[in-house]
Amino acid sequence: MYAVVGDVTITDVEGDMATYLTLTYMLPTLPAERAIANVTLNLEACQLVAEDVFATFGPLLIYENNHFATILDLRTFVNPDAPLLAQIEECGSVDLTEAVRQVYAEGGRYLQLRLQFDNLPVLDNDTADAVVFLAPRLFVMSR
Repeated sequence: MYAVVGDVTITDVEGDMATYLTLTYMLPTLPAERAIANVTLNLEACQLVAEDVFATFGPLLIYENNHFATILDLRTFVNPDAPLLAQIEECGSVDLTEAVRQVYAEGGRYLQLRLQFDNLPVLDNDTADAVVFLAPRLFVMSR
């Protein structure tokens, strides 16, 4: 699996288009005697399509777009009131421990994240200016 954030070109569409990325993770069931130790979103496996993507678009913002109790509740709309969890200026890992603890506390089983650049002008250069994430993973460790 790979995912793209930035601006991209699409066949049969004139000009570049801005993109954001929505990632939805099913959180593991925790036995009553276990608690969350730490949670990491691993975005280290990435490829910069253009070398200056972060310099051009600014930091990549990571929002908790939503969380859900069941898969039937899942929605893919952009939540304009989503809390900002973190921001990065290069590919790497992000600590999401407190956000995931809150999802569990509210009875959630699915965490939906939205990744988008802070300043995303479409460059309209007929080429992709983006970061490609290869298998973005959420690691949930319990104790």
